[in-house]
Amino acid sequence: MLREERPDDGVTGEEGSSVAGDGRRWLLDPVDGTLNYASGQPAWCSAVVLVDGEEPLACAVYDAMHDELWSASRGEGATVNGAPLRASTDGRPLEAATVSAFVDVRRRDPGIVAGTDALTRR
Repeated sequence: MLREERPDDGVTGEEGSSVAGDGRRWLLDPVDGTLNYASGQPAWCSAVVLVDGEEPLACAVYDAMHDELWSASRGEGATVNGAPLRASTDGRPLEAATVSAFVDVRRRDPGIVAGTDALTRR
């Protein structure tokens, strides 16, 4: 479908697929949480990001188990099932957030390791 609608766009899939393009780039993870999905655990989702240049333009995450669609676009804010999301106002600093990441051993190339390290340190 992307090839038909956006033939000049690139596509990168989490499972290793990559299609070059001259336009925007789509980053796809159709089954994020593959192990959970394959073992019948309810903690998985489908995710997509549209990158325009070096910046994300829009993204969406669909949690099929809870029928929730989380989405955001540059300059438009974020929603869940169409309802606007708001940042917490409870006074907790970002430094108090819990961050969890899993990087598949097959994807531990230097770029992925450096990006994950930079994210968790921030």
